[in-house]
Amino acid sequence: MTMQHKRNGISGLPIEIRKFASDKQDTAISLHRMRIREIVAASKRVADENPDLAGWYCLHALTGRESSVEKALTDERVECLVLREPERKVVRRGREWTLPGKLWLPGFVLVRCVPSNEAFRGLLGIQHVTDIVGGWVRPYRVSDESISQFNAVMQEKEEERERQRLEQEAKNASIKAGDRVLIKLGPFTGFEARVVKMLKGKDKRCNVEYKLMGRAGQLNIPLANLEKL
Repeated sequence: MTMQHKRNGISGLPIEIRKFASDKQDTAISLHRMRIREIVAASKRVADENPDLAGWYCLHALTGRESSVEKALTDERVECLVLREPERKVVRRGREWTLPGKLWLPGFVLVRCVPSNEAFRGLLGIQHVTDIVGGWVRPYRVSDESISQFNAVMQEKEEERERQRLEQEAKNASIKAGDRVLIKLGPFTGFEARVVKMLKGKDKRCNVEYKLMGRAGQLNIPLANLEKL
């Protein structure tokens, strides 16, 4: 393809539109179409059409970007869940304010999809998603029971939940770095882990290391949701 370029009223030499530019555009279009197919494979529609195949999987997300990942997945019509505590209402200076719930498991976002290479490529293409727990080949499937259990606990009245949390924290006061523990709530329920360090802050948490299919991972988890072994 050629075109005439005119400058200062003088017709210039024909300019050739090089083939590589056209090929580059075709490649970009092809990649965009592939990207759409991949994220559609992870969509709620596909999961709902194949309920026996669909399951919950856990994505690693950059800490502090969980809500951004949640919005991006929702915009792509992918069913997702960021584990949060319920919103809290507080009264300050005579006005009632609603505070967002704290992230219960920072750095993780759950998605429900039909597992496939295409779907996982689509999920890993979401900005701020860094990995799939368990790896691409054998991703860890979170049990429906652990999801239901977490939701049930979070829906309990705040006063009762806080009382139970404080009681369990008191029982776990002796836990220290190096101890073996059992995770009692959330997508990693039933996992054995090793306490790496106790974290500072009013919200008592600790960093633990777990192993899944030979791969080590770490997470920050409330002290109240552990049991010393």
